[in-house]
Amino acid sequence: MKWGEALKYRRKLFRVRDPYAVRETDALFFQAVKENFEFQYQNCPAYRAICDARGLTAASLTGYDDIAKIPVLTTLLFKNHEIFSIEPRRVPVKATSS
Repeated sequence: MKWGEALKYRRKLFRVRDPYAVRETDALFFQAVKENFEFQYQNCPAYRAICDARGLTAASLTGYDDIAKIPVLTTLLFKNHEIFSIEPRRVPVKATSS
């Protein structure tokens, strides 16, 4: 999955007009999260290794409650390591924190 082909559920979710329609968009939100997880898993070897160590794949994400299983990457990790799911030269914005 390439960046330009990815994240169709995210685009659908962002088109929802009512930001408070949480219950109505739970299924769409889950699909967008799973889609993003799959993209990161396929395109970032470091993240894939973290997920593999936990036995987590996109196939193991079967419902909304499974979102809590997805490993979170902390700011400290990014401060100490360069981790990319796209080519670094294609990153449109580089945000830093102090």
